[in-house]
Amino acid sequence: MIQTDPAIYFAENYSSARSKFLSAAQIAGLDVQTHEHPLAGPNGENLAVDICQVGPPDAGNVLVLTSGVHGPELMTGSGCQVGLLASGFLQNLPQNVRVILIHAANPWGAAHLRRNNEDNVDLCRNFINFETMPAHNDDYDAIKDWLPLAFAKDAEGDAARVEIEKYKSEKGMEAFGRGFMAGQYHDETGISFGGHGPVWSNQLLQEIFAPLSDATQKICLLDYHSGLGPYAYGTTVCLQTGAPLAMAKKVFGKWILAPNDPDTVEDGKAPGVSGHTTELHERLFAAQKPLSVVLEFGVEAYEFTAEILMREHRLHHDPDADKQALVTAKNDLLRAFYPADDDWRRAVWSHSLQAVHQAFGYFQG
Repeated sequence: MIQTDPAIYFAENYSSARSKFLSAAQIAGLDVQTHEHPLAGPNGENLAVDICQVGPPDAGNVLVLTSGVHGPELMTGSGCQVGLLASGFLQNLPQNVRVILIHAANPWGAAHLRRNNEDNVDLCRNFINFETMPAHNDDYDAIKDWLPLAFAKDAEGDAARVEIEKYKSEKGMEAFGRGFMAGQYHDETGISFGGHGPVWSNQLLQEIFAPLSDATQKICLLDYHSGLGPYAYGTTVCLQTGAPLAMAKKVFGKWILAPNDPDTVEDGKAPGVSGHTTELHERLFAAQKPLSVVLEFGVEAYEFTAEILMREHRLHHDPDADKQALVTAKNDLLRAFYPADDDWRRAVWSHSLQAVHQAFGYFQG
């Protein structure tokens, strides 16, 4: 028996990833809904969010698999989605289950190799209810001038770290974490910017999800991400608490990381973030009590990835930046979330299968 090497499901850039996804859907005999982005790719190519559905269209149990919320991380999630279609894994679904695959939720970021979108918005900070804005992030304001240099390996980086360490000692690590990661909604060119309103991708996801809210009994939403955790290891992150978190632990077992769990030891905590996709899921599917998780695949250490993220951020917003330095930063960013390693991709694919299989168990319980 000849087996397909799952590494071939993965692509090196947005255009190739989209081509593989569309081809896999066509071969599987599936219709694709295409939502074109108003902007073009770096080479003038069309950008789009593509969606296909497997299983009975009226099935009451729905598994949603989303890729590319954070631009370069698309290549990881796309490979898993293509593999699920091309391998035939989804041909024999559990009874009354359908699977919806959303490819490239942030197509501009994926094509331009930016973690954020065309508005410098981190999508995982954009899903707040903009009618009840979070409090102004004063911690961000206090450190915003130092953050872009916080991990730089030069004299400017050393100076920035002195100021940041001073802030940590005066205000604490929790305050620094809020300033760095929690989200802010006033500095348009800053880090962790959440936007002034729902951005294009946010509006589209709400449009996609709207018909599901009345026709669904149970829903599990799984977003593919990369960059967190040990190399090639798959971590299922759940930001929910209470009964939904208990269900996530039952479904996904020891792979669950629960940063918001009040029973988690302090070392396992992370700063609370606003506007995560989980907020959208819980708001739109309140009646279904959704199970919302992120499947993260580790690549590099935190400090290594953070240095690249900050370097790309500085160069992107500097009109006088050296063009080759920006290209290098973008390529480094891609590899920080998607290594050129077929063994890593095989491991990702294997754990993706496991996570999808575990998600099916949610509908059978």
